[in-house]
Amino acid sequence: MGNIGRFFGLGGKAAIIENYQDLTATPGKDYSFSIVVQPTQQPVTVQNNITVVITPQPTDLRPTYTPYPTYTPYPENMLPDNYIKPSELWPVTKPLPEFGLKDIDQSFGQDIDLKLSYYWPPLGGINCDIINGWEECRYLSNGLDFRDFVGIAAACPIEFDLGDIVCFSDYCFICQDRGGAIVQEDGKYWIDILYPFLPDGYYWSSEVSGKYLKIN
Repeated sequence: MGNIGRFFGLGGKAAIIENYQDLTATPGKDYSFSIVVQPTQQPVTVQNNITVVITPQPTDLRPTYTPYPTYTPYPENMLPDNYIKPSELWPVTKPLPEFGLKDIDQSFGQDIDLKLSYYWPPLGGINCDIINGWEECRYLSNGLDFRDFVGIAAACPIEFDLGDIVCFSDYCFICQDRGGAIVQEDGKYWIDILYPFLPDGYYWSSEVSGKYLKIN
């Protein structure tokens, strides 16, 4: 691709030069010339320690509103019209529902070993998915709005169907989401509870005995 190479020095408007190799350079003057470069080409040093610095423009990137020579990719898609910032999804002044479903009959459940985690989409980052470069924090894997399931939903391993229930102690949660790190590990099943914290006595990676209730 064609680019404009330039000697950088002191002086006024640069003179146009056809070929820098034929140039007799004068220190203190600017010169401009046309040159064909490859993306990997290095700066070229010519007479009198004057260096031509060639900055090729990447062909797969387009200039943003930042002035040249800064080039960064445009996002693949602009934010959707109904996009809500993660921090605005659940205002800090909004009360939290109780933790866990209560009064669930666990007698028909299968005994399992669990490892506990928790996540809170309003914090953004690892609590959300990344879609086309922007955080998608609002929806669970089943397409439902997380705000309707705070305290009663969990991300479960793929061994559990969405809609099934997992319990530990007196707390039960509906499997409504998935997570890349929410897997079965050494016979123990991670669950990621949709809540900003765990109850007293529990912490991230706590190992507990639990129940798995097959619903579907």
